Amino acid sequence: MLDGAIMLQTVPLAHHLATTQEPGSGGEMLTGLYACYNVYKTRDERWISVGALEPKFWATLCHALDCEALIPDQFAGAKSNPR
Repeated sequence: MLDGAIMLQTVPLAHHLATTQEPGSGGEMLTGLYACYNVYKTRDERWISVGALEPKFWATLCHALDCEALIPDQFAGAKSNPR
């Protein structure tokens, strides 16, 4: 299990070593900064996680949810993230 957990730290560790910034919740590419990689509350009070970093997957999701207007906002960042 440790081997698997350590592998999950490669991106945050590389970012920390390059910038000396400590990783935090919601501020990085894989922790909710972008609309295409985040967790959302649904109307029925449940949760859905989205991991659509590639534009084709994000566009497919937006079409399936009838939210085509959000396609350009894939990497808009936290300020415009519709949480």
